Amino acid sequence: MSEAMRSGNPVLVQGLGSAPALGQWSGAATMSVSGTAIKTLVLLGLVLLTGGYSFFRTLDAVRGSGGDIVESLQQVQLLAVGGMLGGFVTCLVMSSAPSTSPVAAPVYALCKGMFLGLFSGLAESRFQGIVAQAVLLSLAVLGLMLFLYTNGTLRATPALTKGIMVATLAIFAVYMATMIMGFFGMRIPYIHESGPIGIGFSLFVVGLAAFNFILDFDSIEQGAQAGAPKYMEWYCGFGLLVTLLWLYVEILRLLMKFNSNRN
Repeated sequence: MSEAMRSGNPVLVQGLGSAPALGQWSGAATMSVSGTAIKTLVLLGLVLLTGGYSFFRTLDAVRGSGGDIVESLQQVQLLAVGGMLGGFVTCLVMSSAPSTSPVAAPVYALCKGMFLGLFSGLAESRFQGIVAQAVLLSLAVLGLMLFLYTNGTLRATPALTKGIMVATLAIFAVYMATMIMGFFGMRIPYIHESGPIGIGFSLFVVGLAAFNFILDFDSIEQGAQAGAPKYMEWYCGFGLLVTLLWLYVEILRLLMKFNSNRN
């Protein structure tokens, strides 16, 4: 991998590094920043499509306007679990074979939408208006980080890249430990609660997710400059979508903690 390709989102770096030698694509269709932006919008639209369906089905089930409440909610939960598993499988496929991303990335977006719709619907049923707030804040953070990157205020320097990647892996380890402990009826204290430590932890994770955009933008820019194959537009769009959805979930969790303290 060239020096220019060594920084960036771990998902994107793996895909860019496993693509065929970039010189082999001379004269062939190559990725562009604008093409990646379009692919990202398509993927986001697919998330909204299935996410909206799952979201409103969840609200109908919880509020009792969709027939039998328990049965309706179970149906949505089944779809959400299937979406989560489907998203995990397609993520693994793309990580090992980025050339499949023109098909796998849309499938991932559709699957992820089903899961996020359930999560968002349950949050909305507790705190009305919270989902709209989380969406607007996520888009605002994305816009801010894009502005700071394009004007040169924030760049993916080696030190910044290393720090973000290490912190991201550490947070991933914490969430994996939380999931495993949950199988045994245990949980990591404080960080998932609505107290000062829990809110501080969520603020840190939201900030970390935001800084991951800098790595995404850098990987997309470097891939376009190096002449990566055209299918990498889908792969890089997938990587950017992963960061955006992660940010949305963390902002939604943070808002839920704030609202819990008010009640």
